[in-house]
Amino acid sequence: LLAYLAHRTEPASPERILEALWPGVERKKASTSFHSTMYRLRQALRHVSSTDYILHSGKRYQMAESLVSTDRKRFERLAARVLKEDASPEAVSYLEEMVSLYRGEYLMDLDYVWVIQDREHLKQLYSDASMKLGCYYLKEGQYSQATKHLRPLVAINPVSEELCCLLMKAYSGLGDKLAITKQYLDLKTALADELGLIPSAATRDLY
Repeated sequence: LLAYLAHRTEPASPERILEALWPGVERKKASTSFHSTMYRLRQALRHVSSTDYILHSGKRYQMAESLVSTDRKRFERLAARVLKEDASPEAVSYLEEMVSLYRGEYLMDLDYVWVIQDREHLKQLYSDASMKLGCYYLKEGQYSQATKHLRPLVAINPVSEELCCLLMKAYSGLGDKLAITKQYLDLKTALADELGLIPSAATRDLY
């Protein structure tokens, strides 16, 4: 319940909360669970401060925005600020902060439907930021930094030839022939296993 309220940007009605957190549960039983959970959550938050973190007005609930900050909000503010720009030295510092805030898929311990769309959206923002950083550092000849940001992207999308080629270039800059070979063979295996394909001529030529 705390995660749901902190994750929303607008007030939620009890009906919406029941649908999100107790899907498929009989209405009366779900309503009882909601009210008891809300009571326990408020009691727990009072151990932090006597201030009421959860506002209730017009039969809707929301977190007191002025009292709550989340990594997600900061992450999305940074994304709006720098992802549409070219990667400049100033933008890179914000991109680095953005990437550092992403510590794995959003609310992975929750399997509710309302999490899934946001989870994929945030993962895409993280991927876009890491790609910008990887390309920037590769262009600047900072190959260790480039590999640092490109490797996690390959783990997310092991069949991406674009990522494989960027990473091979970074390894080449480091003079790491074994890493180049491993990356190429990993791509070759992933393409064969998942798509029944082989690397393109351009990727083979680069290798």
